[in-house]
Amino acid sequence: MTGPTHELIGLTAVCYFVVSKLLGVDVPVAVPVAIVLASIVGAEFPDVDQPANRLSKKLGGAGILLALVRPFTMGHRNLTHSLLGIVLVGLLTRWLFGYIPDWLRPDLIWLAFMVAYTSHVAADWITTQGVPLLWPYQEMFGFPPDSLKRLRVNTGGFEEYLITVPIVGFLFVTFILTNRTDLLRLFGI
Repeated sequence: MTGPTHELIGLTAVCYFVVSKLLGVDVPVAVPVAIVLASIVGAEFPDVDQPANRLSKKLGGAGILLALVRPFTMGHRNLTHSLLGIVLVGLLTRWLFGYIPDWLRPDLIWLAFMVAYTSHVAADWITTQGVPLLWPYQEMFGFPPDSLKRLRVNTGGFEEYLITVPIVGFLFVTFILTNRTDLLRLFGI
C-alpha cells in the first residue's frame, strides 16, 4: 500500500478502536489531537526502513533521528513488517510513551500508535508482495494464500485506489457522520 492509504487505514482503525472509547468522555482537546497524530505516525512507522519514507519527510530535520533506526530494520519489509517487529516496537514505544504526562492519556496515545502500526502490517499482508510475519524466517505471507495471489492488492495499483481506498474511506466517513456530535465536542468545536 502507499503512504496515504496506510494513513487512511490507520486513522480509520484508530477511530473504531480508540477514539470510540473517548466519545462522551470529558478530556482535554490535546488528547484526541495527540491520538490523531500518533495514528498518523504509527501508520507510517513500519516504512521507516526505507531511505525515502514519508515519515522522515514529514518530520523534516527530526527525520534524521529515524535514519538511526534504519540499520536495525534489516531492509524494507523485514523486521518492521513482522510479528517480532510489532512486539519490539510495542515494548519500546510503551516505555517511551511512559514519559508523556498522565493527563494526556499516554495509554490511549500508545494504543492509537500500535493500532495504526499493526494496520500498516495488515494492509501490506493483502498486497502481492506480502509480509515476513515470522521474520527472521524469510517466507513472505499474504492473504489470500499464494494459490489465490491474483486476488491480492497491487501497491499503487487500481485495486488499491478503486477498491481498498473507497471501502476504507466509506468506513471512515461513516464513523465521522455517525459520531459527529460527540466528535465535535471531543475536539472542542
